[in-house]
Amino acid sequence: MDVIEREIAGEIERIRQIYCWDVLRNRSRTVQLPGRKCDPRILETFLGYEVQAGKKRITCPDAVSARYLKIFVELGFKDVQIPYDPTRTALIVTGLEGALSRIKELLHYFIVSTWLAELSTWMLISGFLTHDDRAVAGLAKKIGEETYFHLKYAHGWLRIIGEA
Repeated sequence: MDVIEREIAGEIERIRQIYCWDVLRNRSRTVQLPGRKCDPRILETFLGYEVQAGKKRITCPDAVSARYLKIFVELGFKDVQIPYDPTRTALIVTGLEGALSRIKELLHYFIVSTWLAELSTWMLISGFLTHDDRAVAGLAKKIGEETYFHLKYAHGWLRIIGEA
């Protein structure tokens, strides 16, 4: 699992570097965001584009700006700097989307791996539920309860990631 954690940390660092080097060092403006994680959608309107984040809509002049803001809304930022120059935003947004997509992919892999490990542990331990020694049977029951909780938790995360 350390490999997955290092790769996720690397993608987070990549997002940080893109934001620090390509956005903050150039002319940019601040856009207020909802400040909580959600599943934003990009809507095409007569006046341009909007990023719908829950009940809030953020107006954008073009699709690239909408894609850029969608990333930071999804991450739960309260505000974000966006370059004034849309051509610069177009160069930046691809790298940000790639990093976020890779993080989601790695999280999915991590959750599936954890789920399979828990399931195999339970399959092994469940054979001791009817053991003659009450201490061993009790321990197997406690491990089973904990495994059930973990599997249920992992199932919820898989459902959330599958929707994204």
